[in-house]
Amino acid sequence: MQVVTVLLVLVVSSTYAHIVRDRIKNSKVNKNKRIFGGEPAEPGFATYQVSIQTPLFEHICGGSIIGDRYILTAGHCIKNYINKHRESELQIVTGTNRYDKPGGVYYVKDLILHCNYGIKEYHNDIGLIRLNESIVFNKFTQPILLPTEPLKDGDEVVLTGWGNTDYINDLPDDLQKITLKYVPRKECLEALDNNPGLDIGHICTFTKEGEGACYGDSGSPLVKDGFVFGVVNWGFACATGKPDAQANVHFYNDWIRTQMKD
Repeated sequence: MQVVTVLLVLVVSSTYAHIVRDRIKNSKVNKNKRIFGGEPAEPGFATYQVSIQTPLFEHICGGSIIGDRYILTAGHCIKNYINKHRESELQIVTGTNRYDKPGGVYYVKDLILHCNYGIKEYHNDIGLIRLNESIVFNKFTQPILLPTEPLKDGDEVVLTGWGNTDYINDLPDDLQKITLKYVPRKECLEALDNNPGLDIGHICTFTKEGEGACYGDSGSPLVKDGFVFGVVNWGFACATGKPDAQANVHFYNDWIRTQMKD
């Protein structure tokens, strides 16, 4: 089974298209339902959620507001834009459950990738976006707090995002939400056959087959009690009965705070 990051651009590459076709062929899940288990979020449910987009309102990744000028996301969401000096091609949409109907639009000053990103495949997959102006906060736009302690066995987190809800449809119009269970590291490693892509900087989530993250959810937050504990990184696409790997925000707290001091 191939491991993929769950990044989606609206023009799907041939590689991703091949993966999606294989999943359709082999899956036993009813394609007429939301096979990944989410449901539409009510307005104002996730005021910290953002959509990272092209200027044509094409959703690329999710992210979360952690300061008036800072967005937390996955490293693989911004890597290519850094390497090709294309920061100006991104915009951040806030304050909405419809990524094509923004409450606010902001533009990028800097993209900050973890210094050890990709030193091993899928490792240190975390990044920050620094905006060129401060976000205007209101009842639909608010920051989320960084965690002060790690997750514990039995904890649940809420994932929000605009990722695919099945293998054949485009992105959902409305922001989706789902509650997922935290999976302790030892249990996750066993479930993923000791996959080397799972490092100390990851946490895992899982409930059951048919529920989990998919293409387009990359960078989106996993939240518990007003704190962001995870950032969607990678998994076996999509919701195939294996845990998903998320960047462990508590593990990267010091790195995040150091970057924000600038």
